[in-house]
Amino acid sequence: MISHLFPNEEEPYLGKYVFDQFTTLSDEKEIEIDLVVPTPFSIPFTKRWKRNHSLFPLSSKNITRVYYLSFPKKKLAFIAQRWLSFSLFIFFRKRKYDLAHMQFLYPDGLALPFLKKKGFKCIVSTHGSDWYKNQTKAHFSFLEKSINKTDLLLCSGPILCDDIRNKFQNLKHKIQPIYNAVDPDVYTLPAPEKKLEANKRLSSSTENINILTVANVRLEKGIDLLLTTAEQFLKKPNIQFHIVGALDDTEYSRSMFSKIKSLENVHYYEPVSPERLVDFYHAADLYVAPSRNEGFGLALVEAATTGLPVLSTPVGIATTFIDDNVGILCTEITSDSIYRNLDLLINNYKNYSPEKIRDKAITHYGKDTISDKLISYYRMVVHQSFE
Repeated sequence: MISHLFPNEEEPYLGKYVFDQFTTLSDEKEIEIDLVVPTPFSIPFTKRWKRNHSLFPLSSKNITRVYYLSFPKKKLAFIAQRWLSFSLFIFFRKRKYDLAHMQFLYPDGLALPFLKKKGFKCIVSTHGSDWYKNQTKAHFSFLEKSINKTDLLLCSGPILCDDIRNKFQNLKHKIQPIYNAVDPDVYTLPAPEKKLEANKRLSSSTENINILTVANVRLEKGIDLLLTTAEQFLKKPNIQFHIVGALDDTEYSRSMFSKIKSLENVHYYEPVSPERLVDFYHAADLYVAPSRNEGFGLALVEAATTGLPVLSTPVGIATTFIDDNVGILCTEITSDSIYRNLDLLINNYKNYSPEKIRDKAITHYGKDTISDKLISYYRMVVHQSFE
């Protein structure tokens, strides 16, 4: 498995869905798996350098960093491709594998042509942002070559899968869905006393209705739509919004953070580890996903696994996952639609069964279900039986 994103001690939340796949597959008796983490060279002692040299949360026996040269804004992608391919050549020259699974189109997928030349069977995953952010860029021509050469392209959501199939209609049989997995042993259904403890740790009153959103502060995540919605609820002081996610060094992110600080019913928290994140789900009463664009929507499924009723815009997995037993699916990606439906959910959220919500999440996206599906894809590609 090749993934440039993987949790480390500096950023334990980074690429946690890759962590879940890797750890689950590591427990399978029929699979021997190593992880390669492509890591760009960085200026010593900077924040990126600290992250790039941070320890992983597992034994490093089966995890190896390979370093390559990368440029800001993905410029000179051909240099990144050649350097990454060479670094992988050094790593692979004394090792033999049946399959290489690249977790992202960029930069991981850049190395696919090299790996195919070396006789590898290759699978590439795309999780949404690596597709939507790159398809209009100059370096996309490199990714097109990788997509055309891959043995299988896995997409993390149904809409994402359809979008890529429309772009590569001659490869439809090689473009298949594989959803991110949720670990039900981590994302648990809280007992009443557990929920009370979580409220206290977050200094959140149990008299409030606590609405949670887990998303980075970016345009595609619709944080502006959420904040506009929150403004409309200011007249109801018992309605509190909580946002957990990373800030970017962009004008949008700075503007949204400034607005967050101006709203007394909105609270912001920096990203945390999955174990810490569970406290936020347990302290919440319902979950809102306001995204404009989403490949899958893992946080929404995590919330459902803890029994929270969910509200989402019609993106990612929400379009097939949310029904009357789970929550409300907005018909539009607007603040007005979010406000109207959220007001309805607030008045009815206690009528939902946390057990039914959790059961659906685990049945469709539990780690065992997704692991079995992923292994079946591996078998098909290795034995050339995929049609």
